[in-house]
Amino acid sequence: MKALRAVLRPMEQAGVAHSVHIVCGPPSATIVDFARKSACDRIVMGTRGLAAAGSLLMGSAAYGVVHRADLPVTLVK
Repeated sequence: MKALRAVLRPMEQAGVAHSVHIVCGPPSATIVDFARKSACDRIVMGTRGLAAAGSLLMGSAAYGVVHRADLPVTLVK
């Protein structure tokens, strides 16, 4: 939670509705499984584009989510 404070504070100040869930596992599979179980409408995630495999435009976790998800995925760089 300490690492999230810098992100959560501005969201709270702006009145942005949010919830925090911490889960463990392989990143792309865990993100997609959580989204399915939570009946999410879409997945929104950041990408740094540092991975050599998969794509030059997105990292390996983002690449895996895009290919596993059966719901819309929005990537923010």
